[in-house]
Amino acid sequence: MLFMSAATDKDYIDATVQAATARMENDAQKTNTELIVTLKDYQTEFRQANAKLTATLSEYQAEFRQANAANHARMDSIELALKSGLKNIEQENAIRIAQFEANLQRALSETIKWVAGTVIAGVAVSTSVTAFLISNSGQKSAPLQPIVIYAAPAAVPAAAPPPAISGAPK
Repeated sequence: MLFMSAATDKDYIDATVQAATARMENDAQKTNTELIVTLKDYQTEFRQANAKLTATLSEYQAEFRQANAANHARMDSIELALKSGLKNIEQENAIRIAQFEANLQRALSETIKWVAGTVIAGVAVSTSVTAFLISNSGQKSAPLQPIVIYAAPAAVPAAAPPPAISGAPK
């Protein structure tokens, strides 16, 4: 067996620890450098992704604004079309109401004409029928005789009756 001295062992251990420490520090430094580079790469990628997202969002917002403006323009044209359509309907209704009132007035005047004509015809027919019935009734009156007026004599006896008028009822 080989025995080493305590000083030599201590120097060996110290050298081994220093070498291990140096390797670990070197590895840590490499790892730290790699982490910093990787972190910078990630930050760069994040900034690039963020820029892309911001650009895409801006594009979508611009498209949305254009679509929104187009929709507003379309809604305005629809509203204008509806208003003009309603005005046309109102005008057509006003024309139809005027035509209806004219037809109603014409029908009223025609009705008044027919009622007046019917009343006049009814009065004429009833008068004619009444006159016909009276003229053709069972009693025939004697034809009328002219009334003769005589001059009275100067002295008339008091007992004499006045002359009779012919055709007078008895």
